[in-house]
This record gives sequence, C-alpha cells and structure tokens, in this order.
Amino acid sequence: PGVGNGFCNEPWINIQESEVSFGDYNLVDESAPDLGMIFTINSYGGFYSDLSYVNHTSEVFDSQEASHSHASGVSAHDYQRKTLDYMWERHGYAGIDGEGKRTVSVINYGPGGGISQNNAFFNAALDALSYGIAGGNYRPFCAAQDIVTHEFTHGFTAHTSGLIYQNQPGALNESMSDVFGYFVEAEYQDGGDWTEGEDIRLNGGASRSFSNPPIFGDPDNINHPYFVPFASDPNMFTN
Repeated sequence: PGVGNGFCNEPWINIQESEVSFGDYNLVDESAPDLGMIFTINSYGGFYSDLSYVNHTSEVFDSQEASHSHASGVSAHDYQRKTLDYMWERHGYAGIDGEGKRTVSVINYGPGGGISQNNAFFNAALDALSYGIAGGNYRPFCAAQDIVTHEFTHGFTAHTSGLIYQNQPGALNESMSDVFGYFVEAEYQDGGDWTEGEDIRLNGGASRSFSNPPIFGDPDNINHPYFVPFASDPNMFTN
C-alpha cells in the first residue's frame, strides 16, 4: 500500500476511555467545541496498547524522549486543527460527523496489529484516525498535512455517503480523501503541491501524483494499462 492509505470500515477496534491514561497537561483542543474537540492519543511502542494522552508536566510539549511522542503529537494536533477549520470555513462541516463530534488521533502505533506501522488508517469503530510510527525511510505518518486530512476525510465519507469500500466505490472513497488532503495542504502551505505523502519520506518521492498519476503506478484514465478491473479483492488505492 502507498503512503497514507486509509481503511474505511476496518479494522474494528474498540477501546474504553478508561483505558487511556493522562498527565498534568494533555493534547486536548477545546478551542472550538462546536466543531468538535480534538484528542491526541499516544500509542508508542504497541498497537492500541498502553494508550495515553500525549502529555507533559508543562504547557510546552518539547520533550526529546521518543516515548513521549511530542513531535508527532504536535504535528497531528496542529494538522487536525487546520483540517477542522477548513472543513467548517469552506464547507460548513463540523467535526468528524458534521454535527460537531470530537476527533481522536492515535499516533505512533507500532507493530502487533496486523497493519504496517508504515501506514495510517481510519478506525470506523471509534471514529478515530490512526498513524503509524513508521521506520526505515519514513517519518511518522502524522507528519504530513495531506495524510492527516486524508484520514479525516475517510470519517467524513463514512458519515455522508453509502460508498461500499471495494472496486469503484472504494476508489472514489480514496479519491475523496486524496482530494481533500490536497485542498487543506494548499490552504495552509502556499498552494500545496500535486503529490501525496511526500513530507513523510526521508529520501524523496511520494505515494501518488495528482498531476501525473502513472509516475507512481496509477492510471490517469480507464483505458490506461494501470487501471484495475473489477475484482473480489481489489486495490482501491489505484483507480
């Protein structure tokens, strides 16, 4: 799978709020409650295990201790704030469900869940966005505006459409996430660019190009050799 791919309806992971620990200061944004509060949760070292709010003993989240996940937490928190503001100001859409529901970001998940830590996904059970800690040639997957918005848009799509997550409807689902990822990046980063996931790659490149899809193995029309026909186990990230 490519950088920033999201799953619309799986995995179905349930976590009780009482299982999430907290500290003196926690990454919780209550600045615009009508648009939904933002909660940023640390999953460092495991897959949805030993969860805690990204927290600190002071109001400045600048710890260099990797397990505190401050750099990732601040990135995810800021990019999610920008996403919510854009969706409201441009489209009148509040929160992840359009009615001001909170947004939860689970950052720096590791191995153990059957999903690569070099990825990101939308957990439909919790209406939560999940970002891998990554490794190798990747930075943590919350370190890019277009990826954060991409995953949030899976929530938007889940709450506003009946798109089945397979074949062409699944491709439309992924395309919606890509498009809004670009829109929000363009809004806050000097017009953005026409690629996705470039900011989390240490050695250049991207997962997809919107101006020239074939350079990353995607079709630019249904007659292109890269176009994927109907299949029982399709790849939604291509078409």
